Amino acid sequence: MRERGWQVPAYTFPKNCQDLLALRVVVRNGYSRDPADLFLDDLKRLLPRLEKQSSPAHDESYAGFSH
Repeated sequence: MRERGWQVPAYTFPKNCQDLLALRVVVRNGYSRDPADLFLDDLKRLLPRLEKQSSPAHDESYAGFSH
């Protein structure tokens, strides 16, 4: 998703919910339909690849914000 300009962090859950993974999407008030449609198109295109991953993948070469 980052290749297309989206920042969508993936999160794992505690030990009692390790089979659950989540993507966090924050949408600002006033976000229009056009970029929302672009986001959904990109997500749908990547979903088969994301579903095959056993855990969130982290791009080690990315030097962006880190918690």
